[in-house]
Amino acid sequence: MLFLFSFLVASTASGFDFKKNIGGKTIYFTVLPGDSTVVVVAPGDSVGGWNAVPKPADRLVIPSSVQYDGNRYQVVAVDDNAFLECDRLKAVTIPVSVSVLGNNAFGHCTSLTSITLECDSLAKAYNAFAGCDAVDTIVLAPSTRKMPAFLFSEMKSVGNVVLRSQHPETMRNLFFGCRAQAVLTVDASVATIPEFFCYNFTGLSSIVYDGPAPSLTAIGQYAFVGCTSLADIVFPSSLKHIGSGAFAHCTPRTLFFLSPLAPQTSGSSFAGVDRSTAVVVPCASLVSYATSAIGRHFEQLDYSDSCDDSISRLKIIYIHDTVIVRDTVFVVGDGAQRFAAQQQSKRHEAQNDIEETVADDGDDEPWIFIDGKTLRIARATQMRGVGVRLFDEKGRLVVDERIPDNQPADNYYIRLPRRQRYFLRFDMGTPIVVDVDKQEIR
Repeated sequence: MLFLFSFLVASTASGFDFKKNIGGKTIYFTVLPGDSTVVVVAPGDSVGGWNAVPKPADRLVIPSSVQYDGNRYQVVAVDDNAFLECDRLKAVTIPVSVSVLGNNAFGHCTSLTSITLECDSLAKAYNAFAGCDAVDTIVLAPSTRKMPAFLFSEMKSVGNVVLRSQHPETMRNLFFGCRAQAVLTVDASVATIPEFFCYNFTGLSSIVYDGPAPSLTAIGQYAFVGCTSLADIVFPSSLKHIGSGAFAHCTPRTLFFLSPLAPQTSGSSFAGVDRSTAVVVPCASLVSYATSAIGRHFEQLDYSDSCDDSISRLKIIYIHDTVIVRDTVFVVGDGAQRFAAQQQSKRHEAQNDIEETVADDGDDEPWIFIDGKTLRIARATQMRGVGVRLFDEKGRLVVDERIPDNQPADNYYIRLPRRQRYFLRFDMGTPIVVDVDKQEIR
């Protein structure tokens, strides 16, 4: 490897040993002394090497090996300035065998829009794509394992990154400072997103998964730190671990978790992310997430849109330790509708009593959610110290809890002992009938 580096540094590529027509493109090679390996070089002078011959156009696929004069040579590098200013080149594929890309190897290829890397371990590629400002798509093939840091940093037009790497090890800061709006597509076969992979990729706006059943189990530490354009982030059902600082200082709008069990995270996985960011979890997973580091950090946990949310949702107002029930949604047939009609006049009378106390019916009022197993009190920080009691239909006390005075998050969870009818009471407030079996709340 040291010999190869010294060759690239010293090379002026005044000539070449042989050339091959590959896929309709002429590629020039120099044999490394005493070895069965070759380097891709320019056809002549290292700066103006392509002035006297036709430049490669459209798609260029560099082979991993070539046959010449009865010998098979492995292609291990692309020399300095090898394709400098090949302005008709639109796409390039670099094979698994290449471990070095020289300075300006593809420098100022102004029409280059797509780069596919199949390299197993790319040890050196400083400034290899300098001036390639039109690059839109970058594909990291399944064979890619190690990439040098900052390989694509500050590229102006990167809009699509496709990760297919099966065993990524080191791929740090590859897209540092890329600011164009971009999408990361994670192949269904990818199990791990490596550490620092999209560090400070400020243009990254979304992460999508290619295929119906993603295999992603782990997101490495600091993988997306500083990705300030990420809006809605989806975590697949296969995900089990999120590394420390993985999404630190991002500003997402919503986090969607699909796994029935909360992924293992550290306290810093979402460091600097607004605690009021909406978090959507599977229907039966509120408790799992609420008791995890995710629930301890975020204040708003909610059901997935796919849930049968016909279970009633109550808006309640607290006045002098009394619960006044309004806007109840019934889900059980004609009897419920008749009951609703009877209660409407009572609510109207109650409303007259509280109009001077409550200025409006806005989103600051607390909400109750029941899923048949768990009762969730949203905006519970407004109810610190309030006692919560559940009675069964025979009047027996089955839950007697008090929302802690230091309640850290905005959601408080009570696991229901078993499916039956309950009467919910806040301190000395009016009882609310909770019929879990019929999913009815009155």
